[in-house]
Amino acid sequence: MCQSDAAYPDQTDPLNRAIFSLLSLPAGESLTLQQSSCYEVASANYAKEPEASFTFTQPTQWTTLPVNDAATSVAFSGRLIGGCLDTIGLLSGTEYLNLPQMKAQYAQDGLILFLENAELSPTPMARMLLTMKFNGVFDAVNGVIFGRDGSPLSHGKSLSHTQVIEQVLGDLSVPVILDADIGHLAPNMPLMNGAVADVQMTNGKAWVQQTLR
Repeated sequence: MCQSDAAYPDQTDPLNRAIFSLLSLPAGESLTLQQSSCYEVASANYAKEPEASFTFTQPTQWTTLPVNDAATSVAFSGRLIGGCLDTIGLLSGTEYLNLPQMKAQYAQDGLILFLENAELSPTPMARMLLTMKFNGVFDAVNGVIFGRDGSPLSHGKSLSHTQVIEQVLGDLSVPVILDADIGHLAPNMPLMNGAVADVQMTNGKAWVQQTLR
């Protein structure tokens, strides 16, 4: 059961707190994290309201493409690379996000791309993803993880962010996970760029194991 006032900013959340375990992980060791049970639907303005409570009111459920296939099970692995779509997408086609080159460099491990949208409305998001797609970004990865969308819901557009992802990336031959515990809506699962990750998801329940090597 989700709570309307799960925590205050000065309290700890197990998933967010896991960042310290990940940062202190010895080389060769692994850390396995499970998805949250509930998440925050809309972020409070903590700069103006430092005492505002987190509102973990929505049950967490990671999904995959196609979105109507709730029983999908996926498993993939690779080195993590990613961040905020608003900025990462602008690097597509440059030397700073040359995933085909990284794929060759880490051929033994493969790559996992993780992305989260902060402010892009559906139409600019579609343009960004199409640009990345045309530049071969998604051809170089073993799987894609999208975080929960942190932008205002659809910005009044008739096309949702989920529909954009499905229309642009629905034909990929690799798994695409949606609504993961990364992004601007708490709680957040820490992912470390460069770590080797094993991702498993069954019926909306997901685990991510990260190994530093």
